[in-house]
Amino acid sequence: MLSFAVFFLCCAFRILGGELFFDYYQIEKLEAETIILNDHSVWQTSLEDALELKNFQTGDRIIITANSSWYDWWAYPEYAFRLINQRTQSSINLKNRLGPMIDNPFSRYVVALDQNRITLSENLAFQLQTEDASFYQAWAAGDLIFIGKNAEKLTSFPWLLINFSTNSAVRAQSAR
Repeated sequence: MLSFAVFFLCCAFRILGGELFFDYYQIEKLEAETIILNDHSVWQTSLEDALELKNFQTGDRIIITANSSWYDWWAYPEYAFRLINQRTQSSINLKNRLGPMIDNPFSRYVVALDQNRITLSENLAFQLQTEDASFYQAWAAGDLIFIGKNAEKLTSFPWLLINFSTNSAVRAQSAR
């Protein structure tokens, strides 16, 4: 998994006045232990957390973070993420079953990658942390990317780009 402490907001964003603003992802559909978000990504919760889904509703805004609980890593190692429901303030263990659909307005994908600079759909450009090169060297055009937030304090790389094609994440900053 990731060798640095991170969490990320699973979200789409828009650019207003040169700044990035997040629109949280929302739950589009709930089925037993499965959650489908508005980018059409499919996530699965653990059996133990499935009961909590009864309190969730379609349209609920969510945040997805890296699962940093030592107990959850030990008890549920395949659930690398936690979903936090913004309405109920409850959280559940989560694993990704299917990445977002490429033709969805909430999805982002790699357009170009040149050394440590990446361009995503909608002409979003990022400078990648060179220490993460072993992860992004395997990335390719068309890979689906979630844009999240790096939780490291006092960093010049505030973004976290999560690649569902390679199951890796790298730290990034907006390219000028």
